[in-house]
Amino acid sequence: MLPYRGDAGAEQATVHTEVTRDSGSVVHVDYRLRKTPEGWKAFDVIIEGISYVRSYRTDLDSEIAAKGLDAVIARMQKQTLGSS
Repeated sequence: MLPYRGDAGAEQATVHTEVTRDSGSVVHVDYRLRKTPEGWKAFDVIIEGISYVRSYRTDLDSEIAAKGLDAVIARMQKQTLGSS
């Protein structure tokens, strides 16, 4: 974990980390956090500059355009219920 350089009173923060792989290469991983009444919660992971949230949103946008929002919600609910 790298030193935090943000505002300590902020409602959102980004924690910058570096992960060293077995090969010795370094991967930059950032965690975006939001302060909630229950404490800090991660809402995005950015690996080498690629946001998981943005990538997932792009995938969903095309599915919503093709099938409609209700169909996508139904699929996600089915997947969630099937995995519990």
